[in-house]
Order: sequence, then C-alpha cells, then structure tokens
Amino acid sequence: MTLSLIPVLLQRTVRIEQRMAVNYGLNRVRFTSPVLVGAQFAVASVVDIEHAGVQITWHVTLERQGNERPVCIAEFITCHYF
Repeated sequence: MTLSLIPVLLQRTVRIEQRMAVNYGLNRVRFTSPVLVGAQFAVASVVDIEHAGVQITWHVTLERQGNERPVCIAEFITCHYF
C-alpha cells in the first residue's frame, strides 16, 4: 500500500504542465519501518527522451511522525511529454 501512494503524493506535491505522464516504475526500494505519515520528494535526475519529453528520477522519502528513520526510501521514475 505504501508504494501505491507515491504517485498520488507526487501529484499533490509537484505540479508539472504536460501533455501526458507515464509512471515508469521504481528502483532501489527499501522499507525501514512500518506506517506512513509524510512524504518528501527531491529530483535525482532529469534526462531528455524522444518525442519532446523528459524522464525524471525522483528520490522519495516516506516518513513517520516522531520516528528518526524514514518508513520507505525509493527512486520513483516518471516520463513527461510536453
């Protein structure tokens, strides 16, 4: 369930004006603790792709309130066409 929330949280966090977006998948997923409360997104890389688009690799950290360690750390990959 935690991983299924990442696209929704990203959409609520970052607004990208685009013609189309594709959820391209996840890399390096680690669950370090149970229960989701908050999320942080940082862009790890942006690469140009064919047909006027970019592939963005997001560094995602899901945190639990009051816990020192994050709940989940992952790389989330999306493609955006403009």
